[in-house]
Amino acid sequence: MEKQELPRELESLRLKIADMERSEPERKRMEKAFRQQQELVTALSRTIDLRECLAVCLSSALTVSEMDCGGVYLVDEPTGGFRLAWHVGLSEVFVSALETIGPESPHVRILHAGRPVYMKHSDLKINGRKLHEGLRALAVIPICHQGKTVACLNVASHTFDETPQELRPLLESLAAQMGGFLSRSIMAEALRDREAIFKSLLSATPAGVGMLRNRIFVEVNAALCKITGYSEKELLGVSTRILYPDEKVFARVDRELYGQMDQEGLGVAEARLQRKDGAIINVLLCLSPFDPRDLTAGVCATVLDITERKLAEQEIKNKHEELHAAYQQLAAYDMELREKYDELDKTKHDLSHSEEKYRNIFENAAEGIFQTTLAGRYLNVNPAFARMFDYISPQEMIDSITNIGRHLYVNPQDRECIAGMLLEHDKVEGYEVEVYRRDKSRFWISINVHAVRDTGGNILYFEGTSEDVTERRRAKEELQKLAAIVMHSSELINLATLDGTMVFLNETGCEILGIEPERVKEVNIQDVISDHSGQIVRTEIMPVLMRDEAWEGELQYRNLKTGKLTDASAMIFTITDPVSKAPLYFANVSRDVTAHKRAVNALRETEGLYASLVDTIPDVILRTDLNGKIVFVNNHALQITGYRWEEIEGQGILMFVAPEDRDRLVQNGLLLMGGRLGPQEYQLILKDGRRIPFEVNGDVLRNDDGTPSGVVHVCRDIRERKRAEEMTRHSEEKFSKVFMTTPDCIAITRMTDGMIMDVNLGFEEITGWKLSEAVGRTSYDINFWVETSARNLMAADLQAGRDILHREFLFRCKDGSVRNGIYSARSINVAGAACLIFILQDITEQRRLEEDRQKLEQQLQQSQKLEAIGQLAGGVAHDFNNMLGAIIGHAELALNRLDVAAPLRKRLEQILDAADRSANLTRQLLAFARKQ
Repeated sequence: MEKQELPRELESLRLKIADMERSEPERKRMEKAFRQQQELVTALSRTIDLRECLAVCLSSALTVSEMDCGGVYLVDEPTGGFRLAWHVGLSEVFVSALETIGPESPHVRILHAGRPVYMKHSDLKINGRKLHEGLRALAVIPICHQGKTVACLNVASHTFDETPQELRPLLESLAAQMGGFLSRSIMAEALRDREAIFKSLLSATPAGVGMLRNRIFVEVNAALCKITGYSEKELLGVSTRILYPDEKVFARVDRELYGQMDQEGLGVAEARLQRKDGAIINVLLCLSPFDPRDLTAGVCATVLDITERKLAEQEIKNKHEELHAAYQQLAAYDMELREKYDELDKTKHDLSHSEEKYRNIFENAAEGIFQTTLAGRYLNVNPAFARMFDYISPQEMIDSITNIGRHLYVNPQDRECIAGMLLEHDKVEGYEVEVYRRDKSRFWISINVHAVRDTGGNILYFEGTSEDVTERRRAKEELQKLAAIVMHSSELINLATLDGTMVFLNETGCEILGIEPERVKEVNIQDVISDHSGQIVRTEIMPVLMRDEAWEGELQYRNLKTGKLTDASAMIFTITDPVSKAPLYFANVSRDVTAHKRAVNALRETEGLYASLVDTIPDVILRTDLNGKIVFVNNHALQITGYRWEEIEGQGILMFVAPEDRDRLVQNGLLLMGGRLGPQEYQLILKDGRRIPFEVNGDVLRNDDGTPSGVVHVCRDIRERKRAEEMTRHSEEKFSKVFMTTPDCIAITRMTDGMIMDVNLGFEEITGWKLSEAVGRTSYDINFWVETSARNLMAADLQAGRDILHREFLFRCKDGSVRNGIYSARSINVAGAACLIFILQDITEQRRLEEDRQKLEQQLQQSQKLEAIGQLAGGVAHDFNNMLGAIIGHAELALNRLDVAAPLRKRLEQILDAADRSANLTRQLLAFARKQ
């Protein structure tokens, strides 16, 4: 029973062992995938850089899937399509063609639904186009986070016909683990972009901006530092209290701003801050919370300097007060005039009762006198009134004008207005109106008229006088214009009595001298003149004024408020009585020349600086007129050419230029007149006949109206540059010769995708690929690497900054043969791109010779062993043969002494027989030893 069950148990055990052997590759694959997932999670947890995260994800996917190329696409949020963010093993043409996948693609809808896409060779189409990359299988797995597709993982193979079924769950599991980490990296990348934009805006805004947390500065921009006078280092980590003059102001502004933020979500207030230098400035503060529900989360503070605006407002207020004071003065003056006009009206009223008595006065009065009806006809006019309107006689005027308003007034409504005022007030005084003369020419008259009533109070007629005020009105307008010009002139205008007491000073004078307008008459001119100018007044100005002449020169005034001195160009003269010619006032007109003198001094300093710069600059600088004649050269030009200024002044510029370059210089000069010309090279001739290469830059000098006035040339000695260029060219030729003639295989490839940029002849001889065949293709395109992981390891080491020396690997030639090689590599920069230089030595023959040598050494060792064994066997055989000789000899002697029938004879014969066989064996051993 037990014997029957034993074979059955053995068979079951054999089947289990077979199943374990069949599942061993699957188990190893699962272990590899599990390790890769652990490494992926570890690597992704250590970085938030998007590009590094994409590289880690794609590398893990390629390792697990055992495919050789692929990429990671990110979702394009505006369109819903995908855009390529990272790729490995794909050509630039392929990447350019499939850089984006539009939302109309059916694959996009599948991916957004969270389902993967697996395609065979026959189905490889994306965006409706057949793929021409030599791919045979493609797997596209969505990468999701919180139920939303954020990216897709694409892996492809040039060898698999389709993605193996057993690898698909591993890839999908791997993609599931990437979602959270990739979303975190995408958000971190977007956050960094927004932070960069925010910092750019923060540095570009002209307003001061600071970030506060618990009233402590955590970030400030340059504008805030400029406004407050503090550096960024001095403000960060410090309370905003540092900017306020005292604790009371700080508490008030803080309470007002934070109260507004609490109620309205924004705090705005004007405040006075104290700069680092102690100056008080007016600012507009605006506080905006990061989170209106939690002010402790932080506040963005904006500071705008409004000091200049405040000063302007104060100045406007002062001007308003000055205008009000002037208005009060005008009102008083108007009241005085009205009183005078009242007195005049009374006088006219008294004269009206004595009309007969003063008829002669009426006829011969210099001013016009008239009487009119209420309807607007003249009852009576005197000769002066008729002459005023160019009529021959008063009667002619009375007969000609039947309607005063329509025939005499330029504006007929003026007559109606006067009549209305007379009906209401009985008199009108000083009413100025424009009227027509007989020839329709216009002039202005001033009318004083009153109503004459009877005893019952009824109006009988209007009676009044008129005066031609055309000239007075014109003079008044001119005087008003002149007064405005004087008052608002940009020059200081002053009138002073003969003892120096001021009686008038315009606005500019008040500003320059620091005198309030109402206090002008309290100041003596000596109070505002500097000590030096006081001496000039006594010794120069007063003698000139006493001769009734004008003095012109420079004086220096002192501001009574600030003590500031102002340089002025002054003209002082005497105003005399027109009749007696006696001096009445001193008039002073001065123009502030402080800025002008400062500008002149600055101009002198600048001219001196430019002259020093031109003379010390190591380039040749010369200027010519429009005819090419030299009008200026700097000292360096004289030093380098060997000429003296007297020898080249007025000479043509062509004297310095080699004959073969002169026509080109003339043509370039014509081009220069039309616009700026770039640097040009010429051979310039020195005084001793030597030629030196120069680089010449030219520009046209123009007058204020834009017309050309000359040309300036800046010439630079380029002998050293030419020598350096020649040395560079020789160095490049040497490198090219060494690069192309070295027997080792040398290639320069791009780091990112392995595209071959240049190879030498050794590369062609070792790999079989010609230069024209290899350049522009990647090492993957020519199937160079037998193991792609070897190339990835090399790229990783170089990107980490580690050079590679004498590393063995397997490579594939153009004919498909696999050979042994040893390579060294180093990262370099070519035209701004990260590249690597790769040096390979083919050691296949060396490896074969080494293997043959090892086989020969093994055979030699075996032969030596056999020889030693032969020698040992020969020695043993000789010794054993000697012992056999003694045995055989003694046995034969004993056998000879025994009888035939002796019982011991048979035993001795057996001894002799065994000894003979041993002797035969000994002879064989000796024969073997001799052969060895």
